[in-house]
Amino acid sequence: MELQCLLEVNRLTHELLSSFLTLDSFESIVSEVNHSVSSALGRITLHIFWELTYDFLPHYCYNGSTNRFVKTQQPHVNETRREKMTRE
Repeated sequence: MELQCLLEVNRLTHELLSSFLTLDSFESIVSEVNHSVSSALGRITLHIFWELTYDFLPHYCYNGSTNRFVKTQQPHVNETRREKMTRE
């Protein structure tokens, strides 16, 4: 849901900027940045998978009483080092 809201904010920003600038369509920009054109899995999908695998699953536990995920007191792995995002 949060990703959808962020994409919608970017779509609206693009729409406002398009009234003053000549821009490619929002969908084509997102496809290019997401590497959807040249890859079976986009960068957004890979990032979500990475976050689930290396951050969420090892550090959170589902609590059936409260029906939510809570951060564990004793994680199963060490903290994951995050690298700075590269701009291509």
